Amino acid sequence: MASVTTDTRTSIRIDAEHGFIRRYAITPANIHDTQMIPQVLDPENRDDLVWADSGYAGALYEDLLEVDGFSEPMS
Repeated sequence: MASVTTDTRTSIRIDAEHGFIRRYAITPANIHDTQMIPQVLDPENRDDLVWADSGYAGALYEDLLEVDGFSEPMS
Protein backbone atom coordinates (compact mmCIF):
# COMPACT_ATOMS: atom_id res chain seq x y z
CA MET A 1 0.00 0.00 0.00
CA ALA A 2 1.42 3.38 -0.99
CA SER A 3 1.25 6.24 1.44
CA VAL A 4 0.42 9.73 0.30
CA THR A 5 1.91 12.79 1.92
CA THR A 6 0.61 16.26 1.44
CA ASP A 7 3.20 18.97 1.86
CA THR A 8 1.58 22.23 2.80
CA ARG A 9 2.61 25.53 4.27
CA THR A 10 0.52 27.64 6.63
CA SER A 11 0.81 31.44 6.80
CA ILE A 12 -0.90 33.07 9.75
CA ARG A 13 -1.74 36.48 11.18
CA ILE A 14 -1.93 36.47 14.99
CA ASP A 15 -3.38 39.17 17.20
CA ALA A 16 -0.35 40.11 19.31
CA GLU A 17 -2.42 41.39 22.22
CA HIS A 18 -4.72 38.40 22.63
CA GLY A 19 -2.92 35.59 20.76
CA PHE A 20 -5.85 34.76 18.50
CA ILE A 21 -5.40 33.70 14.88
CA ARG A 22 -7.05 36.46 12.83
CA ARG A 23 -6.26 35.20 9.31
CA TYR A 24 -4.57 32.19 7.78
CA ALA A 25 -3.77 30.70 4.41
CA ILE A 26 -2.82 27.11 3.59
CA THR A 27 -0.91 26.55 0.37
CA PRO A 28 1.11 23.80 -1.32
CA ALA A 29 4.66 23.73 0.04
CA ASN A 30 6.06 24.89 -3.31
CA ILE A 31 4.40 28.31 -2.86
CA HIS A 32 6.82 30.60 -1.03
CA ASP A 33 5.34 32.20 2.08
CA THR A 34 6.28 35.69 0.89
CA GLN A 35 3.63 35.29 -1.83
CA MET A 36 0.96 35.01 0.86
CA ILE A 37 1.49 38.35 2.62
CA PRO A 38 -1.50 40.05 0.92
CA GLN A 39 -3.79 37.24 2.10
CA VAL A 40 -2.74 37.42 5.75
CA LEU A 41 -2.48 41.19 6.22
CA ASP A 42 -5.48 42.35 8.18
CA PRO A 43 -6.83 45.80 7.24
CA GLU A 44 -8.80 45.85 10.51
CA ASN A 45 -5.59 45.39 12.48
CA ARG A 46 -5.21 48.09 15.14
CA ASP A 47 -1.47 47.46 15.50
CA ASP A 48 0.46 48.71 12.49
CA LEU A 49 3.62 46.68 13.16
CA VAL A 50 4.31 43.53 11.15
CA TRP A 51 6.72 40.92 12.51
CA ALA A 52 8.15 38.76 9.74
CA ASP A 53 11.37 36.97 8.90
CA SER A 54 14.03 38.29 6.51
CA GLY A 55 12.25 36.72 3.52
CA TYR A 56 9.92 39.72 3.64
CA ALA A 57 12.70 42.31 3.50
CA GLY A 58 12.98 44.45 0.41
CA ALA A 59 11.38 47.35 -1.39
CA LEU A 60 8.47 45.32 -2.83
CA TYR A 61 7.21 44.24 0.61
CA GLU A 62 7.98 47.57 2.25
CA ASP A 63 5.93 49.35 -0.44
CA LEU A 64 3.06 46.88 -0.01
CA LEU A 65 3.06 47.38 3.75
CA GLU A 66 3.26 51.17 3.44
CA VAL A 67 0.29 51.28 1.04
CA ASP A 68 -1.76 49.24 3.53
CA GLY A 69 -0.66 51.45 6.46
CA PHE A 70 1.70 48.98 8.16
CA SER A 71 5.23 49.53 9.44
CA GLU A 72 8.25 47.80 7.92
CA PRO A 73 8.68 44.11 8.73
CA MET A 74 11.09 43.11 11.46
CA SER A 75 13.52 40.26 10.97
